[in-house]
Amino acid sequence: RSARENAGYSQREIARMLNIDGTTPGKWELGISLPRAATLAKLAGIYCCSIEQLLEGNPEPPAPQN
Repeated sequence: RSARENAGYSQREIARMLNIDGTTPGKWELGISLPRAATLAKLAGIYCCSIEQLLEGNPEPPAPQN
């Protein structure tokens, strides 16, 4: 949920981007179901973070290095 909110998207917007049912992102956020691997990759791209960060619950994008 925090990744989605940090990116400024609603559950419905994410569902539309991924061409999935509008209730599915809410089910992921509640732990009722889990996204498939290919969907995780798409979510990581949308949220500008790694799949690992999504799985660990740390969706913040890495700080730019100088």
